[in-house]
Amino acid sequence: MGSEALRFNEKTMRVLQRSAMFSGFALENIDKVIIEAEAYELTFQEGEFIRRQGEKLDFYPIVITGIVQAEMPRDSGPMIVERFMPGDSFAEAIPKGMGICPVNIVASQDVRLVAIPAANVRSEESPLFEHLSKNIAGEMSKKVGRLTAKLSMLSETRIRPRLMKYVKTLPSRKDGSYILPETRRDMAAEMGVHEKALLRELRLLQEEGIIALDGRRLEVLRDDEICW
Repeated sequence: MGSEALRFNEKTMRVLQRSAMFSGFALENIDKVIIEAEAYELTFQEGEFIRRQGEKLDFYPIVITGIVQAEMPRDSGPMIVERFMPGDSFAEAIPKGMGICPVNIVASQDVRLVAIPAANVRSEESPLFEHLSKNIAGEMSKKVGRLTAKLSMLSETRIRPRLMKYVKTLPSRKDGSYILPETRRDMAAEMGVHEKALLRELRLLQEEGIIALDGRRLEVLRDDEICW
C-alpha cells in the first residue's frame, strides 16, 4: 500500500465532482475542500484489505479507480455485502465519531482512493464543509437503508424469498426490469447461497413463468406473494 499527499489532477477531480459526496460542488470548491481538509491518495493492490472488520476508519474514502468490496467473513467464504465503483464512497463505516468497520473492506481490483480525514471535516465550520457534511450524512442514510434491506434479505432461510428480496435491492431500468451482477457466481456470493442452488432456483422460476431472464436482465412477471 502507498500513500501520498497531493493536489489532484483534473481526471481525479472529475471523478470527485460526480461523486455523491461532492454533489453541488464546483470544481474550484472541491479543490478548496481537498486542500483545507488535507486530503490524500491511497493505493491498494487487488486482494489487499483496506480495513478489516473491527478496525478504525478515520477518513471519508472516495473510489477513483478500481472496485472495492464490503465483505462479511463466513466459514464458507466471504459474503459480498456491497460493491463500490469509481465515484462511490464507503463513508457509512464512520457513523459520527471515529468509526469501526462492521465488515471487511477489500480491493477486488487494484484501487486508488481519495481519503478525506474525518477529523478535519468535523473541525471546519465554513459553508463548503457544512455542504460536504450534509452530503456525507445523506449518503450514509441511503446506504444504511440499503444495508437494512440486505440484512432483511439475509434473514430469509428459504432461497426463493431471499432471491425476491435480493432482486428488489438491484438497480432497476425504466421498464421495471432489474440488472443482475456480471456473473451468477457474484450474485450467489451477494445472496450468501451456493451457486448451484441459485441456478436451479432461477431455472424453476423461469419454468413457472414467474421471471424472465435475458442475460443480465431479469423481469418479474408475477409478483404475488404466493409465487415466492
